Amino acid sequence: APILEQFALNMSSGVLSLTFDETVESTSIVYNGGFVFMASAGGVDYTLLGGSTASEDGIVLHILLDKNDLDMIKLNEYMATRLNNTEITAKMGSVQDMRGNNVALTRLVASAFAQDIVVPTLVDFEFNLNLTLFILNFDEPVRISTFLPTSLTLQSGAGAVATTHGFTLTGGSTSSPNGLQVRLTLSVDDGNRVKADPRLYVSLGSSYLSLISSLVQDMVGNPIVAIAPSNAKQASQFVEDTIRPVLYRFDLDMNLGLLTLSFVETVNVSSLVVQQVTLQSLSSTTNAVTLTGGSAVSLTDATWLTIQLSTADMNELKRKEIGRSDTTSWLTVTENAILDMSGLKVIPLVNGQSALGVTNYTADTTKPTLESFDLSIDGFALVMTFSETVRTSTLATTGITIQSSGLGGELSQTLTVGSATQSSD
Repeated sequence: APILEQFALNMSSGVLSLTFDETVESTSIVYNGGFVFMASAGGVDYTLLGGSTASEDGIVLHILLDKNDLDMIKLNEYMATRLNNTEITAKMGSVQDMRGNNVALTRLVASAFAQDIVVPTLVDFEFNLNLTLFILNFDEPVRISTFLPTSLTLQSGAGAVATTHGFTLTGGSTSSPNGLQVRLTLSVDDGNRVKADPRLYVSLGSSYLSLISSLVQDMVGNPIVAIAPSNAKQASQFVEDTIRPVLYRFDLDMNLGLLTLSFVETVNVSSLVVQQVTLQSLSSTTNAVTLTGGSAVSLTDATWLTIQLSTADMNELKRKEIGRSDTTSWLTVTENAILDMSGLKVIPLVNGQSALGVTNYTADTTKPTLESFDLSIDGFALVMTFSETVRTSTLATTGITIQSSGLGGELSQTLTVGSATQSSD
C-alpha cells in the first residue's frame, strides 16, 4: 500500500501538496472526506469537502483546495496558522496507487507551510435605508475585532469626494462574527445624516462606497485593499425607505411660544403643514386648538423642528387654558402634518387613542402689558387691549386710574366701581 510521507500547505494559493513513497493515481483522490485537518487542543477538526488537481500520476500530487474548505480552515484559529499546528490525517483509501492499493491511514505534521499573504477585498455590498444597515461581503474571512467603520466613506457616485457628495462614517455597530460578511448598523447620527441628504443613498444609482485599508484585516492580519473615491464601488442592492416617520416627543415653551417636535428619523421641514397640528388639554378631549399659523424656526432638515406659534394661536391656547401646565399639554397630528426625506407621511397621533403628552414644559412667566385703550365718555365704556389673553375674572377696576397726562398731571380719577362686559377671557 502506498504511504503518505510528507505534505506542504500554501495558504495563499490554497494548494495542498502530498508526497508519497510510490506513484499514485491522480484520478483516485477522494476529495470529499478523504483528508482531515487536525485542530490543536481546544479546537475542532475539519474534514475537506472538495478540491481538484491538475497533477498527473506521480509521487507528488498538488490539490487545489475548494474555496469553501480554504475559508473554513482560515476561520479555524486552531489549525494552519503556522507550521507546527498544520497537521492532516489521510484516511485509508483517500488515494490509490497504480494497482488500486489504498493509501494507509496516515497522520502527519506539515513539512512546509506558507502563510496567507493575500490581502482581502470587498466583493460587494448592500444597503438597507429602512434599517440604515450595510451588508459588506469579502472574498475571504475577516477578523471582526479589527473592523473600523470610520474607514468607510459614503458617496453619491464614483469620483473625488469633492466632486461627488458624501461623508465618512463617524461610528456604527456590528454583532457579526469572524467571516465573509459584516453587517454594519449605522449610528443614529450617521443614519439620519444619510436620510437628510436628498443626493446621497436615495437609490441604487446614488449609493457608492470608498474605503481605506484600515477598515478590516483578514484572519492573519493582512489589511483590506483600499478603494479610492475615484473608483468607488456601487451597491449591488439598495432597499428603499418604507418606514413612516414617528413623532415620539414634543416640548412646549409657553413663555416664548415655541413648540418643538422630535422624530425618530430626519424629516423634510419644508413639508410641514402647521394646520395639521393640534394642541389640547387632555389625551382625550374636545378642548383643543388646531394651529392656524406659525412657522418652523429653521428650514434645516433634521430629526427635530421648532415651530414659532402665532400670536393668535397663543392667545387661543391661553384662553382655553391649554398648555397652562404640563398636565394640560397634549399633542395630536394628522398624517399630513409632515413627510420624511423619502416622502412618507408621519404616523398620526389621534385624540383619545395616541395623543402625546409633553416632555419638557416651560410655563408662561411673562406678564401681560396694556398696549392701548379707548375711552367713551358718552357710552361710559373703557376698552383696553392687552399683549396677550387675560382672565376677565381677575379684573380689579379700583386698580385703574384715568389721568389727564401720561406724566401724571393734576387731573386724575381712580375708578371705584365697574365691571367687565366681556364674559370670556
